[in-house]
Amino acid sequence: MIGVVVIPNEGKLLWDQWAVNANPDDRLQFGLFANDVDPDDDTVFADVTPSAFGGFTFFDLDKTNLSAAVIVANVSQILLDPPPQFICTTAPNEDVLGWYLLNYTTSTIMAIFQFEDALTMRPGASITLDPCKFLLKGFVP
Repeated sequence: MIGVVVIPNEGKLLWDQWAVNANPDDRLQFGLFANDVDPDDDTVFADVTPSAFGGFTFFDLDKTNLSAAVIVANVSQILLDPPPQFICTTAPNEDVLGWYLLNYTTSTIMAIFQFEDALTMRPGASITLDPCKFLLKGFVP
């Protein structure tokens, strides 16, 4: 998978807020999308068509599965283990075009990534976002 992860403006605001306040009531979910959205700073949840292949479910980010932050080459890294995984169990088949991280509590896209090529989900196919790391280099005042 080659591409660029885009954090839209609404996600940037929420990432900052979430990082500082660590609100335990926020429910974060990874999902896959099936429409040809071009992620940018103005991307919102209404722009995304969630996947609907057989067996699709959102992957809830359990904050207790996040590692402690460590510094690697001046970048803070937090690892999610286990990583998000999506498995197609039944028809219908579907081409998925990327993933997104959604704050379910506020319906805010925290981050979105479009795959270079569509991935076809058919029974037995799976996608694992591994490794799944949250990186933070710094803030500009």
